[in-house]
Amino acid sequence: MMDMGKQTSHFFDSYTDTFGHKKYRLKSLEQYSRERNASEQPGKQYFKATTLPDIINQAPMPNFKSTRHGTEVEKGACMWGSLTSGADTLWPLELNSRASFIDFCQGLLNLNPVERWTPQQARQHPFITGEKFTKAWSVS
Repeated sequence: MMDMGKQTSHFFDSYTDTFGHKKYRLKSLEQYSRERNASEQPGKQYFKATTLPDIINQAPMPNFKSTRHGTEVEKGACMWGSLTSGADTLWPLELNSRASFIDFCQGLLNLNPVERWTPQQARQHPFITGEKFTKAWSVS
């Protein structure tokens, strides 16, 4: 895929590893700026985490408010809306929902076009269908 990219050489250096395989290394900001005669500034860092699972899992948990009619989740905080069980049972549901969302995003964002899900495949994922998520989902 990198070999076919028209602008690969703008952002990556190619080299051959000890096994004779062609590999790519991302150019440093300094190298890119020097080659392009530009003064690129580093982007803002909005998250301390660097992987999708870490970003999602480190997001603040929703606030669960108890009422005398049971437990309610603040509006938009959780996909289940109002539930009658206690907040202790909502935390595992939220964690399961996050795990399902991570798996869903990784299937959609897979860089390998052969492994990446089509929209038709993605719509069968438990995150979309609402089924319980128990393990990494694979296309059937």
